[in-house]
Amino acid sequence: GSDSFVAKLAQANSDQLEVKSDLPYAELWMGDHVSGPATLKTDGRGLDEVIRADPTATIGSSAGQLPFLLKVLSIRKALSVQVHPNKIEAEKLHRQFPDIYKDPNHKPELAIALTDFEALCGFRPYEEIERMLHETAELGQLMGTDVLTKFQAKDSSAVPDAYGRLMHSTPDAITQCIEGIAERMRTASSESSELRDLFLRLYADFGCDVGVLSIYFLNYLHLKPGQAIFLEANVPHAYLDGDCVECMACSDNVVRAGLT
Repeated sequence: GSDSFVAKLAQANSDQLEVKSDLPYAELWMGDHVSGPATLKTDGRGLDEVIRADPTATIGSSAGQLPFLLKVLSIRKALSVQVHPNKIEAEKLHRQFPDIYKDPNHKPELAIALTDFEALCGFRPYEEIERMLHETAELGQLMGTDVLTKFQAKDSSAVPDAYGRLMHSTPDAITQCIEGIAERMRTASSESSELRDLFLRLYADFGCDVGVLSIYFLNYLHLKPGQAIFLEANVPHAYLDGDCVECMACSDNVVRAGLT
């Protein structure tokens, strides 16, 4: 509703926009991407149409498309854990699944916090993940002895293998693991902690979704207004709460890994 920064920004640019209190206003796109081109305030034409009509005059290039896409996001419930493909991967995905991957572009992006902002971004340090697997018995059991042995041996493949094991675990195994952690957290007398509070928050919103367990593998970041994170190709991340501006290559290609 009206608390959304996106809603306020959109309303400031349109006298006709009526913000409804019971509807979410989560994203405002400013660009010419096929999935959501901006419109000209003067005549309502799509920005993509205007650029294609005379690309040299509008953007100083004959390419016919802006090389970037700007978004404003207002997040009150976590967005999906995701990665963006590199250029070669994006071209392949676009050829094979054009209905899902709408363009052949990569999607490096920069997110700048407008308010206090929470995100998961990139893998935690090796030792930190190893410690969490040992301290969280349910997760260690899900990983299996072979993965835990790799951590003990300081094998460089331990982290990707562990996250791969997580992503390929059966739904029943994921449910057993998450429900076990949730039950232990609900009944334990331990004090509130940052990780415990985040787990219970995501569990309340997403239940036994595999993405809930990503908090044990990915860095949990708190940004202040004006601080930023850069996300290159194949860096797993999820925006959890707050408002931000994103600037990225002109693409909407996303491979999701939970919290959906």
